[in-house]
Amino acid sequence: MMLQAATPPSPGTYIEILRAAHVVVGRVVWAGDRRFGIKSQDRMNVPDIIGAIVAPRAPRLPDQERRTRDRFAPAPVTAAVIAQQAERSRRRGRALQFGLMTAAGITAAGVVGTLAFETLASPFRSAATHLVSDG
Repeated sequence: MMLQAATPPSPGTYIEILRAAHVVVGRVVWAGDRRFGIKSQDRMNVPDIIGAIVAPRAPRLPDQERRTRDRFAPAPVTAAVIAQQAERSRRRGRALQFGLMTAAGITAAGVVGTLAFETLASPFRSAATHLVSDG
């Protein structure tokens, strides 16, 4: 996507563009005089973004009312928030993988232990039976 700004961001910068209900997050790949281009990871529906009707801004509220309203408003989705969510998901995935591997290891150790016990117990049972009957 090509955009225009008075001072375009430098290449490599992540930006977020809000237009009505559309949110586009992308990385600046080139920048010129007043124009720059971004690459978005997600597909964009360009006709919807271009034709989106931008609602008029709400009238300014007194400070107290604005703070109350903002406290209950959902947090904006930014590249930093997305990165935090991705890192949290990675940590949960690693923890789940560790737990499953630990459970599999414990199960395998139990199976091997049971097989070893049964293999070694059979000759001892036979020897015990012969010792009792010979005596």
